[in-house]
Amino acid sequence: RPFGQALGSVVDRLDETVALVRTTITFSGMLATADEFAEAGRRSSALHDNRARQGLVQPLPEVLRFRAALACLAGVWGLAAGLAEAGDELAEQTGRLGTRQDLLYPRAFVAAHVGDQETARALALEGLVAAEASDNPRDLLRPLSVLGFLDFSLGDLVSAAASLERAAAIASAACYVEPNWLRFHGDLVETLIRLRRLGDADT
Repeated sequence: RPFGQALGSVVDRLDETVALVRTTITFSGMLATADEFAEAGRRSSALHDNRARQGLVQPLPEVLRFRAALACLAGVWGLAAGLAEAGDELAEQTGRLGTRQDLLYPRAFVAAHVGDQETARALALEGLVAAEASDNPRDLLRPLSVLGFLDFSLGDLVSAAASLERAAAIASAACYVEPNWLRFHGDLVETLIRLRRLGDADT
C-alpha cells in the first residue's frame, strides 16, 4: 500500500500522545521524499492550523518553512512564495534567526524558477554566507543547489558545474542521496553533458 497510508496510523498515534511539531514535520518530510505531496501537505497544513488555533506562535515559522519547502518540491511557486514570506515575517517577530536563514532557500528557489535572477542570486549568496559560518556542511547544499540551477539556466555552465559539483561532493560525504529534498543531481549531470564532460556525467 502507499507509503503515506503505511505511516498514517503511526503518525496519528504520535500526534495524539505528544503532539510534537518535529514529529509531524519529520514524517511529512518522509512522505515528501516519496513524492506523496498531497498527504505531506495535508498533515503539515493541519499542524499549522492546529497550532494557530491554540495561539502557539513560536513553532509556526518552522512549520511555514517546511510547507514552503514542500511547495517548492511540488513546483507550486505562488504557494511556496507566500508561505516563505509569511514564515519570514513570523520568524523575525519571534526572534527565530536560524529559521529566517533556513527560509532563504525556498525564497531563492522560487525566485530562480520564476525568472527573478537578481533576487535569487542575492538570497542564495546570503544563504551561502550563513552556511559557510555553520558547523554543518550540509547547510551548504541549499544555496549551492540554487546557484547551480541559476547559472545553468543562464548558460554559465562553468559556474554551474562549480556549485553543483561542490554540492555533490558534500552530499556524497554526508550520504545524502536522491530522492530527497534537494534534487540537484539532474542539473549537475546535464551541466556536465553540455560541457562535454561525459565521463564525469556517468559517475
